[in-house]
Amino acid sequence: MFLRSAMFPTAGAAKATKSLVNRFAQASWPPQAISTLAASGAVSALSGSMTSATLKTLLSISGVGGRVTQLTFRTADATARTIRVKIVVDGTTVCDATSTSITTINEGGVFAGQRSGTTVLILPPIVWNSTIVIEYASSVTETDKITAEYIYNTES
Repeated sequence: MFLRSAMFPTAGAAKATKSLVNRFAQASWPPQAISTLAASGAVSALSGSMTSATLKTLLSISGVGGRVTQLTFRTADATARTIRVKIVVDGTTVCDATSTSITTINEGGVFAGQRSGTTVLILPPIVWNSTIVIEYASSVTETDKITAEYIYNTES
């Protein structure tokens, strides 16, 4: 039986995420096909200019709690690269993992929320109480070749 209150508590302060344990939050995570999520309400952001192996901030929020309910990173072309994702919640690094080589367009990783395809993958939200920082990097210097898609809300 699915208990909504277990995943989305409504009373009191939510407990912050301490670690992510899934196939994408481990070293050398294998990429999967990811379709665009913008139509489902996610914010879609191209990476802009990136320098090889240099972390770029996607999201940095402080002074309020909240939850990331959807977070994916995917490639915008077939150039061989790896993607590193680092997530820090309330001062604790809950994920710092790099993919294996990705050589196919629209492949990447899911860190919160769902991915549909031949199988449906649903991961729990990432919860923070005071600060969250989400960063990512590419193994090559490039512009607009990684797409990040996310949904989050802040809570008082």
